[in-house]
Amino acid sequence: MRYNPPTLVGGNLVSVVIDSILTIIIGEYLSMIFKCNKPNLIRVYSLPRSGSNFLAAILHNHPGIFSLNSGGGSIKKVFSWEFARRRSIYPRADLRKTEKIVNYWLLDELKLRGLRGERRFILHRDQLTCSQSIVNLRNPFGVLSSMHKFHKKYNQPAWDLTEDKIIKFAKEYKNYLALARSGYVTPIYFDSFIEHLDYFYLRLCDRFCIDYKNEYTSFQESISDVGCQCGGNFTEGMSNEIIGGFFAKRNISLEKPSESFYCTNCNQHVLGFGGFNPKLPIDIKRMTNWKNSLDDELFIKFKKILTRYLGEDTVKLFLSSDLSVRFVEKLFVGR
Repeated sequence: MRYNPPTLVGGNLVSVVIDSILTIIIGEYLSMIFKCNKPNLIRVYSLPRSGSNFLAAILHNHPGIFSLNSGGGSIKKVFSWEFARRRSIYPRADLRKTEKIVNYWLLDELKLRGLRGERRFILHRDQLTCSQSIVNLRNPFGVLSSMHKFHKKYNQPAWDLTEDKIIKFAKEYKNYLALARSGYVTPIYFDSFIEHLDYFYLRLCDRFCIDYKNEYTSFQESISDVGCQCGGNFTEGMSNEIIGGFFAKRNISLEKPSESFYCTNCNQHVLGFGGFNPKLPIDIKRMTNWKNSLDDELFIKFKKILTRYLGEDTVKLFLSSDLSVRFVEKLFVGR
């Protein structure tokens, strides 16, 4: 495994030597436990409320990719086909797939936690030698707005956005953005990904060396054509269920039933974790309309803290309404 010496910034020789030894030991251990086997892994690093469930579902629609619910990042390795099957992003009814055609297992919403500073990025760079990795970022104002609305609607204590929590989020976002700009991963700006779905889907297919159709197949077409893993076929149904641990613990369901895909054989609905329903169209205007959902006081607080940690120029990029491909290149590559 390649070793990259840590950068000496405000440290001393002893700390550098200790960092070097720890990095080598941890790197060798990861080489052993993350040994490349088929199917390979796609790791999606993402913060909550950033669209990783939708991204995983988009890629799960491809016959060569099987997306798992990683339990908020608690699952970091796939041990067998049955292990994957039991942890699909669609826990009720799932798309019909066979082990022979799956080239990748995908784990979404993995966290950059456990190590600090330069050692953490060395560890993740080395881990990329046997996996494809994606860093998925959404506009930070949109993420904070989504957390705020979720807290108000469902009383989620973790997303009661005190100043300390906003600062913690800004620091984490800075780390994700740095990794996205590192050149070692495939960066995705979720807002632009949805706006130019076919273009970015093509780029991901090229990145993973998998077949690509002339146009991205919608959820409606692909799910209806493929059918359920039980052997049955899907039809349109109605459901008020929301999939996810948070909703299950609080016995939360939709106020009104929504359209969903439904298997006539196993009597289950195609519903994804995090409340994702592939039958409902994605509303890009709603997802990017965070400016109208924040009051002035909250917006000023978000802007002040994000500017402190991300820099004024980067925050100006996020405050623009530009979702073009050129904007994504400027955000991640800086050209």
